[in-house]
Amino acid sequence: MMDSIAILGTGAVGGLLAGLFERAGIETLCIVRDEQVQAYEASGLAIDSQQFGKFTAKPRFAPRLDVSPEVLFITTKFYDLASALQKIEPEQTNGRLVVPLLNGLDHMAVLRQSLPGAKVIAASVFVEAYRTGQSEIRHNSNRVKINLASDDSALKSDLENLAATLRACGIEVEIHQSEGFVLWRKIVQLNALALLTTATGFPFGKIRDSEELYEHLQNCVREGIAVAKTEAVTVEENEVFTALAKYHDDFRTSMSRDRDLGKRTELDAIAGAILQRGKQHGIACPTIEHYYQILKPA
Repeated sequence: MMDSIAILGTGAVGGLLAGLFERAGIETLCIVRDEQVQAYEASGLAIDSQQFGKFTAKPRFAPRLDVSPEVLFITTKFYDLASALQKIEPEQTNGRLVVPLLNGLDHMAVLRQSLPGAKVIAASVFVEAYRTGQSEIRHNSNRVKINLASDDSALKSDLENLAATLRACGIEVEIHQSEGFVLWRKIVQLNALALLTTATGFPFGKIRDSEELYEHLQNCVREGIAVAKTEAVTVEENEVFTALAKYHDDFRTSMSRDRDLGKRTELDAIAGAILQRGKQHGIACPTIEHYYQILKPA
Protein backbone atom coordinates (compact mmCIF):
# COMPACT_ATOMS: atom_id res chain seq x y z
CA MET A 1 0.00 0.00 0.00
CA MET A 2 1.21 3.49 -0.81
CA ASP A 3 2.50 5.45 2.18
CA SER A 4 1.86 9.10 1.34
CA ILE A 5 -0.95 10.92 -0.46
CA ALA A 6 -1.70 14.60 -0.94
CA ILE A 7 -5.05 16.06 -1.96
CA LEU A 8 -5.46 19.40 -3.70
CA GLY A 9 -9.05 20.49 -3.20
CA THR A 10 -10.73 19.53 0.07
CA GLY A 11 -14.34 19.72 -1.00
CA ALA A 12 -16.81 16.88 -0.63
CA VAL A 13 -14.95 14.33 -2.77
CA GLY A 14 -11.47 15.37 -1.66
CA GLY A 15 -12.52 15.47 1.98
CA LEU A 16 -14.16 12.05 1.83
CA LEU A 17 -11.08 10.51 0.22
CA ALA A 18 -8.80 12.21 2.75
CA GLY A 19 -10.87 10.74 5.55
CA LEU A 20 -10.72 7.24 4.07
CA PHE A 21 -6.96 7.47 3.45
CA GLU A 22 -6.18 8.77 6.92
CA ARG A 23 -8.41 6.16 8.54
CA ALA A 24 -6.48 3.45 6.66
CA GLY A 25 -3.22 4.70 8.13
CA ILE A 26 -1.88 6.49 5.06
CA GLU A 27 0.02 9.72 5.65
CA THR A 28 -2.38 12.24 4.12
CA LEU A 29 -1.93 15.95 3.41
CA CYS A 30 -4.85 18.21 2.47
CA ILE A 31 -3.95 21.46 0.72
CA VAL A 32 -6.44 24.13 1.74
CA ARG A 33 -6.68 27.91 1.70
CA ASP A 34 -4.30 29.74 4.03
CA GLU A 35 -7.12 31.09 6.21
CA GLN A 36 -8.70 27.63 6.57
CA VAL A 37 -5.71 25.72 7.94
CA GLN A 38 -6.26 26.55 11.59
CA ALA A 39 -9.98 25.75 11.51
CA TYR A 40 -9.44 22.44 9.76
CA GLU A 41 -6.69 21.46 12.19
CA ALA A 42 -9.03 22.14 15.12
CA SER A 43 -12.05 20.28 13.77
CA GLY A 44 -10.67 17.66 11.40
CA LEU A 45 -13.04 16.19 8.82
CA ALA A 46 -16.38 14.94 10.10
CA ILE A 47 -17.54 12.18 7.74
CA ASP A 48 -21.12 10.91 7.77
CA SER A 49 -21.18 8.04 5.29
CA GLN A 50 -23.94 5.64 4.34
CA GLN A 51 -21.20 3.13 3.49
CA PHE A 52 -18.48 3.77 6.09
CA GLY A 53 -20.45 5.17 9.03
CA LYS A 54 -19.63 8.26 11.05
CA PHE A 55 -16.04 9.13 11.93
CA THR A 56 -13.72 12.08 12.32
CA ALA A 57 -10.43 12.11 10.44
CA LYS A 58 -7.47 14.37 11.17
CA PRO A 59 -5.10 14.38 8.20
CA ARG A 60 -2.49 17.11 8.03
CA PHE A 61 -3.53 20.46 6.53
CA ALA A 62 -1.27 22.97 4.81
CA PRO A 63 -1.67 25.99 2.49
CA ARG A 64 0.80 24.59 -0.06
CA LEU A 65 2.25 21.27 -1.12
CA ASP A 66 5.28 20.97 1.17
CA VAL A 67 6.21 17.33 0.48
CA SER A 68 6.68 15.11 -2.57
CA PRO A 69 3.92 12.50 -2.07
CA GLU A 70 3.67 9.21 -3.89
CA VAL A 71 0.29 10.30 -5.23
CA LEU A 72 -1.30 13.70 -5.67
CA PHE A 73 -5.08 13.69 -6.06
CA ILE A 74 -6.59 16.82 -7.58
CA THR A 75 -10.26 17.27 -6.72
CA THR A 76 -10.90 20.94 -7.49
CA LYS A 77 -13.47 22.31 -9.90
CA PHE A 78 -12.02 22.86 -13.36
CA TYR A 79 -12.53 26.62 -13.14
CA ASP A 80 -10.38 26.65 -9.96
CA LEU A 81 -7.62 24.45 -11.37
CA ALA A 82 -5.24 27.16 -12.57
CA SER A 83 -5.26 29.02 -9.24
CA ALA A 84 -5.02 25.77 -7.26
CA LEU A 85 -1.92 24.69 -9.18
CA GLN A 86 -0.14 27.77 -7.86
CA LYS A 87 0.06 25.93 -4.53
CA ILE A 88 2.35 23.33 -6.12
CA GLU A 89 5.92 23.55 -7.35
CA PRO A 90 6.04 21.41 -10.52
CA GLU A 91 9.25 19.64 -9.49
CA GLN A 92 7.46 18.28 -6.39
CA THR A 93 5.47 16.01 -8.70
CA ASN A 94 8.35 14.82 -10.87
CA GLY A 95 8.05 11.05 -11.24
CA ARG A 96 4.93 11.03 -9.05
CA LEU A 97 1.41 9.92 -9.89
CA VAL A 98 -1.09 12.73 -10.37
CA VAL A 99 -4.72 11.61 -10.26
CA PRO A 100 -7.22 14.27 -11.36
CA LEU A 101 -10.80 13.61 -10.30
CA LEU A 102 -12.19 16.60 -12.16
CA ASN A 103 -15.35 16.65 -14.21
CA GLY A 104 -14.83 17.33 -17.89
CA LEU A 105 -12.30 16.67 -20.64
CA ASP A 106 -9.94 19.61 -20.79
CA HIS A 107 -8.00 19.24 -17.52
CA MET A 108 -5.65 16.52 -18.78
CA ALA A 109 -3.89 18.85 -21.22
CA VAL A 110 -3.67 21.59 -18.59
CA LEU A 111 -2.07 19.26 -16.04
CA ARG A 112 0.42 17.74 -18.45
CA GLN A 113 1.54 21.18 -19.51
CA SER A 114 1.71 22.52 -15.94
CA LEU A 115 3.32 19.42 -14.39
CA PRO A 116 5.57 18.09 -17.18
CA GLY A 117 7.51 15.68 -14.98
CA ALA A 118 4.47 14.06 -13.38
CA LYS A 119 2.78 10.79 -14.27
CA VAL A 120 -0.67 12.21 -15.01
CA ILE A 121 -3.28 9.50 -15.45
CA ALA A 122 -6.95 9.62 -16.36
CA ALA A 123 -9.40 9.01 -13.55
CA SER A 124 -13.07 9.47 -12.77
CA VAL A 125 -15.03 9.06 -9.57
CA PHE A 126 -18.63 7.98 -9.11
CA VAL A 127 -19.89 9.03 -5.69
CA GLU A 128 -22.65 11.11 -4.15
CA ALA A 129 -21.06 13.34 -1.55
CA TYR A 130 -21.58 16.93 -0.48
CA ARG A 131 -20.52 19.24 2.28
CA THR A 132 -23.02 20.04 5.03
CA GLY A 133 -20.59 22.45 6.70
CA GLN A 134 -17.07 23.77 6.31
CA SER A 135 -15.50 20.48 7.43
CA GLU A 136 -18.56 18.21 7.50
CA ILE A 137 -19.15 15.80 4.62
CA ARG A 138 -22.16 13.65 3.88
CA HIS A 139 -21.57 10.57 1.73
CA ASN A 140 -25.07 9.68 0.61
CA SER A 141 -24.45 6.42 -1.25
CA ASN A 142 -23.22 2.92 -0.51
CA ARG A 143 -20.21 3.01 -2.80
CA VAL A 144 -17.26 5.01 -3.98
CA LYS A 145 -15.99 3.93 -7.38
CA ILE A 146 -12.92 5.19 -9.21
CA ASN A 147 -11.99 4.32 -12.80
CA LEU A 148 -8.32 4.60 -13.80
CA ALA A 149 -6.46 4.49 -17.10
CA SER A 150 -3.24 5.50 -18.78
CA ASP A 151 -2.35 5.37 -22.45
CA ASP A 152 1.27 4.83 -21.33
CA SER A 153 1.82 1.08 -20.86
CA ALA A 154 4.87 1.84 -18.72
CA LEU A 155 2.52 3.01 -15.96
CA LYS A 156 0.74 -0.33 -15.61
CA SER A 157 2.41 -1.25 -12.32
CA ASP A 158 1.75 2.26 -10.94
CA LEU A 159 -1.95 1.88 -11.73
CA GLU A 160 -2.06 -1.54 -10.10
CA ASN A 161 -0.34 -0.25 -6.94
CA LEU A 162 -2.71 2.69 -6.76
CA ALA A 163 -5.72 0.44 -7.28
CA ALA A 164 -4.57 -1.87 -4.48
CA THR A 165 -4.22 1.11 -2.14
CA LEU A 166 -7.68 2.42 -2.99
CA ARG A 167 -9.27 -0.98 -2.53
CA ALA A 168 -7.63 -1.30 0.89
CA CYS A 169 -9.49 1.89 1.83
CA GLY A 170 -12.85 0.45 0.76
CA ILE A 171 -12.98 2.10 -2.66
CA GLU A 172 -14.12 0.15 -5.71
CA VAL A 173 -11.65 0.42 -8.58
CA GLU A 174 -11.55 -0.54 -12.25
CA ILE A 175 -8.50 -0.14 -14.49
CA HIS A 176 -9.24 0.51 -18.16
CA GLN A 177 -7.06 0.54 -21.25
CA SER A 178 -8.09 3.93 -22.60
CA GLU A 179 -7.86 7.36 -21.03
CA GLY A 180 -10.51 8.56 -23.45
CA PHE A 181 -12.97 5.92 -22.32
CA VAL A 182 -12.57 6.80 -18.64
CA LEU A 183 -13.18 10.49 -19.31
CA TRP A 184 -16.02 10.09 -21.81
CA ARG A 185 -17.82 7.36 -19.89
CA LYS A 186 -18.13 9.71 -16.92
CA ILE A 187 -19.01 12.88 -18.78
CA VAL A 188 -21.71 11.26 -20.95
CA GLN A 189 -23.58 10.10 -17.86
CA LEU A 190 -22.87 13.10 -15.66
CA ASN A 191 -23.78 15.63 -18.35
CA ALA A 192 -27.27 14.20 -18.79
CA LEU A 193 -27.90 14.03 -15.06
CA ALA A 194 -26.45 17.46 -14.36
CA LEU A 195 -28.37 19.25 -17.11
CA LEU A 196 -31.73 17.77 -16.19
CA THR A 197 -31.46 18.00 -12.40
CA THR A 198 -30.11 21.56 -12.56
CA ALA A 199 -32.46 22.97 -15.21
CA THR A 200 -35.58 21.48 -13.63
CA GLY A 201 -34.60 21.66 -9.97
CA PHE A 202 -35.95 18.12 -9.63
CA PRO A 203 -34.25 15.11 -8.06
CA PHE A 204 -33.63 12.16 -10.35
CA GLY A 205 -36.82 10.31 -9.36
CA LYS A 206 -39.06 13.03 -10.78
CA ILE A 207 -37.09 13.09 -14.01
CA ARG A 208 -37.31 9.32 -14.34
CA ASP A 209 -41.07 9.43 -13.70
CA SER A 210 -41.67 12.05 -16.39
CA GLU A 211 -41.86 10.52 -19.86
CA GLU A 212 -40.84 13.81 -21.48
CA LEU A 213 -37.94 14.62 -19.14
CA TYR A 214 -36.55 11.10 -19.18
CA GLU A 215 -36.63 11.15 -22.98
CA HIS A 216 -34.62 14.38 -22.84
CA LEU A 217 -32.13 12.74 -20.49
CA GLN A 218 -31.79 9.80 -22.87
CA ASN A 219 -31.25 12.18 -25.78
CA CYS A 220 -28.46 13.92 -23.86
CA VAL A 221 -26.79 10.55 -23.33
CA ARG A 222 -27.08 9.58 -26.99
CA GLU A 223 -25.79 12.94 -28.21
CA GLY A 224 -22.78 12.66 -25.88
CA ILE A 225 -22.07 9.15 -27.13
CA ALA A 226 -22.19 10.37 -30.73
CA VAL A 227 -19.56 13.03 -30.00
CA ALA A 228 -17.39 10.51 -28.15
CA LYS A 229 -17.38 8.29 -31.24
CA THR A 230 -15.85 11.08 -33.31
CA GLU A 231 -12.91 10.94 -30.89
CA ALA A 232 -12.57 7.17 -31.33
CA VAL A 233 -14.18 6.40 -27.97
CA THR A 234 -17.02 3.89 -27.72
CA VAL A 235 -19.42 4.31 -24.82
CA GLU A 236 -22.18 1.71 -24.71
CA GLU A 237 -25.64 3.22 -24.47
CA ASN A 238 -27.08 0.25 -22.58
CA GLU A 239 -24.28 0.45 -20.00
CA VAL A 240 -25.10 4.08 -19.27
CA PHE A 241 -28.84 3.47 -18.98
CA THR A 242 -28.23 0.47 -16.71
CA ALA A 243 -26.11 2.67 -14.45
CA LEU A 244 -28.75 5.40 -14.42
CA ALA A 245 -31.41 2.90 -13.35
CA LYS A 246 -29.51 2.36 -10.08
CA TYR A 247 -29.74 5.98 -8.92
CA HIS A 248 -32.14 6.59 -6.04
CA ASP A 249 -35.12 8.92 -6.38
CA ASP A 250 -33.62 11.73 -4.27
CA PHE A 251 -30.32 11.84 -6.17
CA ARG A 252 -29.13 15.29 -7.19
CA THR A 253 -25.92 16.35 -8.87
CA SER A 254 -23.34 18.74 -7.47
CA MET A 255 -24.20 21.13 -10.30
CA SER A 256 -27.80 21.37 -9.13
CA ARG A 257 -26.67 21.89 -5.51
CA ASP A 258 -24.21 24.58 -6.58
CA ARG A 259 -26.90 26.43 -8.50
CA ASP A 260 -29.27 26.30 -5.52
CA LEU A 261 -26.52 27.83 -3.37
CA GLY A 262 -25.86 30.57 -5.91
CA LYS A 263 -22.40 29.21 -6.63
CA ARG A 264 -20.66 28.98 -9.96
CA THR A 265 -21.43 25.71 -11.75
CA GLU A 266 -19.36 23.44 -13.99
CA LEU A 267 -21.70 23.90 -16.94
CA ASP A 268 -18.90 24.87 -19.34
CA ALA A 269 -16.55 22.11 -18.15
CA ILE A 270 -19.23 19.45 -18.69
CA ALA A 271 -21.90 20.36 -21.26
CA GLY A 272 -19.74 23.06 -22.81
CA ALA A 273 -16.90 20.62 -23.45
CA ILE A 274 -19.22 18.21 -25.28
CA LEU A 275 -20.80 20.97 -27.34
CA GLN A 276 -17.42 22.37 -28.32
CA ARG A 277 -16.23 19.01 -29.58
CA GLY A 278 -19.55 18.36 -31.29
CA LYS A 279 -19.18 21.57 -33.27
CA GLN A 280 -15.59 20.71 -34.16
CA HIS A 281 -16.70 17.36 -35.58
CA GLY A 282 -19.99 18.50 -37.10
CA ILE A 283 -22.19 16.59 -34.65
CA ALA A 284 -25.44 18.29 -33.65
CA CYS A 285 -26.43 18.06 -29.99
CA PRO A 286 -29.82 19.82 -29.91
CA THR A 287 -30.97 18.57 -26.50
CA ILE A 288 -27.69 19.35 -24.77
CA GLU A 289 -27.66 22.76 -26.49
CA HIS A 290 -31.24 23.42 -25.34
CA TYR A 291 -30.45 22.85 -21.67
CA TYR A 292 -27.08 24.59 -21.93
CA GLN A 293 -28.82 27.75 -23.17
CA ILE A 294 -31.34 27.53 -20.34
CA LEU A 295 -28.58 27.35 -17.73
CA LYS A 296 -25.92 29.57 -19.29
CA PRO A 297 -27.42 32.94 -18.23
CA ALA A 298 -27.16 31.91 -14.57
